[in-house]
Amino acid sequence: MSQGEDLVPPILFHLYRRNLWGSSYTPKEKALSKLPKRLGGGGMAAIEGLIKRGLLIDHKEGKCVSLNTREKEEIMKVLKNNYPDYYF
Repeated sequence: MSQGEDLVPPILFHLYRRNLWGSSYTPKEKALSKLPKRLGGGGMAAIEGLIKRGLLIDHKEGKCVSLNTREKEEIMKVLKNNYPDYYF
């Protein structure tokens, strides 16, 4: 996995745990605040990649993000593959 791909599951998991679907959104910086420091930088690039893939929706002129409800199955698949011990 590339550096940006390593950040995808933790970003999605953080937003999932906070129940940020659709019209419930958070600033991009807040979405990155709980990432493990060992993963390093590149968080904004990972978020932009998730927006392009359609897994995240941007709000407030691109300053905030939320999980895309239309891609819930794909998001849950990524989370279940990366967090098998968590109950979804």
